[in-house]
Amino acid sequence: MKNQGFWITRIVALALFIFVSVYMGYHIFSAFGDSVQTVTAVLTSTAESLPVSGVVARDENVFSLPPGLIEFTAAEAERVSAGQTIAVSFQSEAALRDSVLLSEKTARRNLLNYIFSRSEIVTDTAALDAELRLRAGVLLADMSSGQLSGLSQQSAEIKALLFHQDHSLESAAVLLPRIGQLDEEIAVLSSSVSGASTALRADNPGLFSSLTDGLEAVWTPDALKGITVSEYISLNALRSHPPEETKGRLVRGWTWRFVSLLPAYQAKTLGNTASLRFTDGFSYMMTVEYVSSEVNGECVVVFSSDRYINRVISERRLQGELVYKEYEGVRIPWEGLRVDEETGEYYVYCLLLGRIVRKNVTLYSELERDSYYLAEYHPGVRTALLPGDEIIIAAKDPYDGKVIR
Repeated sequence: MKNQGFWITRIVALALFIFVSVYMGYHIFSAFGDSVQTVTAVLTSTAESLPVSGVVARDENVFSLPPGLIEFTAAEAERVSAGQTIAVSFQSEAALRDSVLLSEKTARRNLLNYIFSRSEIVTDTAALDAELRLRAGVLLADMSSGQLSGLSQQSAEIKALLFHQDHSLESAAVLLPRIGQLDEEIAVLSSSVSGASTALRADNPGLFSSLTDGLEAVWTPDALKGITVSEYISLNALRSHPPEETKGRLVRGWTWRFVSLLPAYQAKTLGNTASLRFTDGFSYMMTVEYVSSEVNGECVVVFSSDRYINRVISERRLQGELVYKEYEGVRIPWEGLRVDEETGEYYVYCLLLGRIVRKNVTLYSELERDSYYLAEYHPGVRTALLPGDEIIIAAKDPYDGKVIR
């Protein structure tokens, strides 16, 4: 029994020694170092908004294209004048190839005439090289974004520049026979193409589009005058039916309209203008043209704009958000915001050159976010919270002016 008591005493003493050692080591370590966690402040833009969806209405005229192989000479969303050729119908693939060849030879002939008329002037080869690089870059950008309507025209222009570069230093004795030969070939091709093609010209000026959806006669400016909630619901139920035959359309004027069904309490608070941001990433400041009477808590709202119609020329239905108020401020994580118990002011601690610095902040009180607060941004004010500041979210006994080892 005596030996057993001796070992119990030794074990208790050892446990007490370990506890005291760990306790003292912890406090000694804490005395010589402070663990600080920070998050970098960033500038953030956000907005109070309402999701919207609706229909695009335009003043547009649909036309039918003649049968055959169609080549559009007007690009999508191009502004065309009355009488301008917007498309050509070819009776056969051979006629289409002859048309392409005619364009190339005409461009070459015109370039040779230009070179001949300026044969005494030294050609700026550096400018030609720069223009070739520019045109090639534009062509690659259009191809990568899927804009292929002007591909043939761009290719012809690049070929013409290369031709110009190859023949810019030739003499008149070489140029004149080539010009004469091209004139003969152009005359033969012109006769062949004119007899096997039909040109379609614009009846009136407008914005050209090769896309139709069968709703051009439904969503018209006249249909929106005094439109009611029930009429909107009825029209909105109609779906696109693109025609089987090849068609196109001309949009008259620059004005386009966006028609949507909104909650009445939101629609009635709208002013003369409103900011809408659609899924294409662009924001549009639009005029509030019409707000219908309320039915079952909803109103039809017609927004209009005379800008950027080319961006929505191919769209019939759009989704986005109605932006009520936009904010720009500095993000503060929840863990970093502090409140002065005496004054009620909000502030944060920042780590600056190894020292803790207090910075007072003013919050956008109407904003509620899941993981951060948004403070007002005051650029140029050194004492204000600025993007790039290191906000302290965890530290032992922080206070203004404390030095962090």
